[in-house]
Amino acid sequence: MIGQDFSGGGAGGPTNTTIWAVDASSGKARWSYFIDKVGFRGGLTASNGVLYVPSPDGNLYFLNEQTGKLIGSKFIGAVMITQPALAADANGNIRLISPASGAAAVGAQLGFPTNPGFMFALALPPAAPAQTTTAVSVSISVTTQTVAGPSAPSGGIDPSTFYATAGVAVILALATGVLAVRRRKPAS
Repeated sequence: MIGQDFSGGGAGGPTNTTIWAVDASSGKARWSYFIDKVGFRGGLTASNGVLYVPSPDGNLYFLNEQTGKLIGSKFIGAVMITQPALAADANGNIRLISPASGAAAVGAQLGFPTNPGFMFALALPPAAPAQTTTAVSVSISVTTQTVAGPSAPSGGIDPSTFYATAGVAVILALATGVLAVRRRKPAS
């Protein structure tokens, strides 16, 4: 059933995400940022002192790259499991671009969202003058729980399921075309 909360714990513990910044030269943790009741899937993007964290809870989090403090967040309203890209538009304005998946419903039991996803772009403020930065490596620690019984919708399509389904669809389309050509009667 959609909307159930499976984060209460169990054999695997509660679901949450902790993002860690690790000093690349010493291997010591510099900071961490905790997101409760949200598992993590995807990647992070860092630019101009900001760490962009897409989240399956529908929020895009903005963290200070040096301290891990939350700068702000933007509610996108859809599952995000792919790291955002940063690019300049034709006028040189910096944009954050990312995909977000559609809402899952009945078709989710088969691994497919029933509503299409979308791409979005956000305007970012102009970059500040160049500054000296320290190399920081970011790692993610995710704890998930194992739930017996019917599984909850994942909010996205597993890539291997998508490619397998797409492959079968292409083969069926080709087979249908070949059979249609073979059955066609010659023109008289």
